[in-house]
Amino acid sequence: MEDGIATKRRYFAAANGYRGFRSYFPRVFDSSAYRRIFVLKGGPGTGKSSLMKKITRAFPDGAYRTEAIFCSSDPDSLDGVIVESKRGRVAVLDGTAPHERDAVIPGAIDEIVNLGEAWNAGALEARREEILSLTKEKSARYRDAYSYLAAFGKTRRNFSAENERCDTHAMREKILELLGHPSEDDVSPSEYRLIRAFGLRGEVLLPTFRVLAENTCLLRGSAAHKARVLYEVQRILEEKRIHAVIAPSPFDAEAIDGILAEGARIGFLAVGEDGIPLDADAFFESRGTDDVGDFALLLRAKGR
Repeated sequence: MEDGIATKRRYFAAANGYRGFRSYFPRVFDSSAYRRIFVLKGGPGTGKSSLMKKITRAFPDGAYRTEAIFCSSDPDSLDGVIVESKRGRVAVLDGTAPHERDAVIPGAIDEIVNLGEAWNAGALEARREEILSLTKEKSARYRDAYSYLAAFGKTRRNFSAENERCDTHAMREKILELLGHPSEDDVSPSEYRLIRAFGLRGEVLLPTFRVLAENTCLLRGSAAHKARVLYEVQRILEEKRIHAVIAPSPFDAEAIDGILAEGARIGFLAVGEDGIPLDADAFFESRGTDDVGDFALLLRAKGR
């Protein structure tokens, strides 16, 4: 592949939102769910991401179930790789800040790999002042970015569909119709992965759900109504013990961007532009008003 990453399963495990940085690493990389976890240490440029990209090429889709976990701030870099086979799961991840991690189950599951052993300390020390200056500048840029995200968070309207009359029966019937008859073997617990992030390239939406699903339903309507439909999708999948990938919103941890029922080969998305339209407002007595727009609108307004 052009980016050197040989897997279709592409996700984020952290997010920059209006309340600051949020890490899902403890949930995604729960030691009890893995046979082995290799935690990479070492500063920027020590080859953590390059090593993980090579691992995806060594364990391609088909023979293995491989996931690439992208950096939410720099979507050209990897923060982790998960390789699953009949023998279990193995993960390699970046254990440095802001998602710092040490060996949770030392030796038995987790192992520290220090890539910093290979850096040229003399060359780095010679450029000490330059590195310190750039580090301070980077911190200032992050503070600016979080202030814009926080400002956008304050502009969001407080949508709620709790007090609206909803035709839950019609909603459930439609969801069940779309789900069809998923594989009976697909009964593993649901997992949480992010498909969207705000970082160096602005808003990035990974195409993972559309790539892995034969059909993708794109929810239309108000934010509250879309959230209610996704809640019902999640509840039905849990009732039927169908494995799903839940994608929380990077902007607001209480919201969901989408749900992938991989066994049913269908995804439900509340973000993006591609997919089979599904009118979320149709299940409610009153028509909703759509959300206040995306982060790009704020950036454009800032540029005027």
